[in-house]
Amino acid sequence: MIYVLTILLCSFVEKAPVPDATDQKEAVATVREVFGAEWKAAKTKQQRQELSHKLIAKALVSQTPSNQYVLLRIARDMAEQNLDGVTAFKAIDEMDSRYKIDSLAMKKDVLKKFAEKARHSTEHKFIAEHALGLVDDAVVLDDFDSASYLATMALSSAKKARSAELVKKATAQNTQLKEFAAAFEKVKGAIEVLKDNPKDVEANTIVGKYRCLVKDDWANGLPMLALGSDPLKTLAEKDLNGFGTFDSIERVSIGDGWWNLGLTEKGLAKEQYQQRALFWYKQALPGLTGLAKDKVEGRVKGDEEKPKTKPTKPGKITLAQILVANNFYRHKTGYTVFYDFHANGTVTPVINGKRHPTLYWRLSNGILTVVRDKSTIWGVLRFNEARRQWESTNGDQAIYLRFVQ
Repeated sequence: MIYVLTILLCSFVEKAPVPDATDQKEAVATVREVFGAEWKAAKTKQQRQELSHKLIAKALVSQTPSNQYVLLRIARDMAEQNLDGVTAFKAIDEMDSRYKIDSLAMKKDVLKKFAEKARHSTEHKFIAEHALGLVDDAVVLDDFDSASYLATMALSSAKKARSAELVKKATAQNTQLKEFAAAFEKVKGAIEVLKDNPKDVEANTIVGKYRCLVKDDWANGLPMLALGSDPLKTLAEKDLNGFGTFDSIERVSIGDGWWNLGLTEKGLAKEQYQQRALFWYKQALPGLTGLAKDKVEGRVKGDEEKPKTKPTKPGKITLAQILVANNFYRHKTGYTVFYDFHANGTVTPVINGKRHPTLYWRLSNGILTVVRDKSTIWGVLRFNEARRQWESTNGDQAIYLRFVQ
């Protein structure tokens, strides 16, 4: 299983615009000239699938932007007609990583067409599973019209697939979506205010709380709380600055701030504040001793032992789950290099206690990319579900970014 990740926060590798119609028309003619015979000969589902895979592979080799885009577009269209959702989504993901497209709209359209043609339970199952994932993406974008459409599709397809498990998931997601949509309605006015005045204190407080406490999107919510009013302002500033410290006592102090705030709340707000506290407690634990350690261990253990409530945001891996103290990276020579991932999109390597030049990170389509200078890719990481960690190979160096629930 590959987790769907949070929307890209800071994209430092600029995506190209979609080639214009004239360039695409010329590229289509070239593709037809090169692959025309194979295209005509592809009669069976397997043959069409193999050709669409070949077009994607060709697109990933050095190409002009128009040729690359058209190769991926044709592969997507061919897979869509072939009811090959995996390949269609792969083509869209490759397009999205390079061009300024609306991948959510594209994938929604693919599922819509699939739903019109699907006849077998396996096809309905595919639609239900992927619609469930796209609902999460739509919620991240606050696109509740798309989210509602996809949630309805997921439930309908789950029933046609006769999957009790998927029906249960889709039903729960529909219920949760209504709660998210209701919460969003309450902050729409503040969002509009921020378009004209991004530093408005009250609006930042309202929207920041919505992002952190409703959507579990602390990466985007914390900077807004830091522009809001106290007590959240001071605590959010302290939290954001905490990513630059290795001081366990300071980390406990940040955690205590959120924990104590949670004691004044009920329900979801209390849960979210205390989960944020636990995030900092777990980072602090390796450096604690004495009563401070006992206190933090007790709170962490208490959280682990209590019955788990439903997730506040379905299926998402948040920045808070990626930013783990002691994320590490080992050279064969034995050096251990720590990486600090910051909410502003930067990464600070710390080798033997010495900070090195800043790198940049971005999240997109299930992939974490780290770049050196906003254009040169340093490393690409994927999530290993079996080991519950991010992994990559970069020459003779392996990087591990541990995932924390």
